[in-house]
Amino acid sequence: MPVLTDWNLIVLGLIGILILKGIILYIAYCKYGWPIIQTILMAIMTPIIIYGSIIAHEFSHILTAKKYGINTRKIDLFVFGGCASLEEMPKTPLSSFWVAISGPLLSLALSIFSSIIMILFNFQPKTSLHEILSFFTYMNFVMFAFNMAFIILPFDGGRIVHSI
Repeated sequence: MPVLTDWNLIVLGLIGILILKGIILYIAYCKYGWPIIQTILMAIMTPIIIYGSIIAHEFSHILTAKKYGINTRKIDLFVFGGCASLEEMPKTPLSSFWVAISGPLLSLALSIFSSIIMILFNFQPKTSLHEILSFFTYMNFVMFAFNMAFIILPFDGGRIVHSI
């Protein structure tokens, strides 16, 4: 199953993310005195976290659909989102519910898991690892909230309401 994207959108998205994150990190560099290598590492990790989280979210839909005997044609990636194209729609309301909610549940679980890791290991604020995990936590929670807040199709929240 291929992961497809409009590379123009991805490149523009990456440039936008890097510029925005670069500005934020420059402020952190000046304010907190971060070494330049730490600032560059954070700028590079940002799009990796964003697209990695989107792909993980979509793969959770795919794995759940596979459990119900539904194959996936492809995953389309966009600047700030993705879409798993199933070969067919789930046949029962229950299977439709689980396929739809699996993505947001994974995003929420990743957000909670990274929060627990930060608490258990007591990472100090303003360190690279703390900032990466904080962004990962935030990004996945935003994905969860965004997908559940819009109860219209084709968003996951709309698919969940439709299945009920």
